[in-house]
Amino acid sequence: MSTDASLDTDKFMSSLTHLFKMGDHSDLTIRINNKDEFNVHKCVLAARSPKLKAMLMSNMTEAINNVLVINRETCEFSDLFKQMLSWIYTEK
Repeated sequence: MSTDASLDTDKFMSSLTHLFKMGDHSDLTIRINNKDEFNVHKCVLAARSPKLKAMLMSNMTEAINNVLVINRETCEFSDLFKQMLSWIYTEK
């Protein structure tokens, strides 16, 4: 075991990618158009987005119920939202 306390960035990013893809230990479900669901982690969203942090730390229904429902008329919105979440987790 290495005594070097430095962070292995590649391994860390790989772990975050795994969390995003698998949804392990997620504590929030984002539902788009009552069709697509993303199981995400409040701590990751809050760390990466001040606006999401404000929402998740409030007494909003979504934060309390752990479900965020987004309804948009365009079917492309789900793909765009998934890309945004991917960037939040992986910066890719």
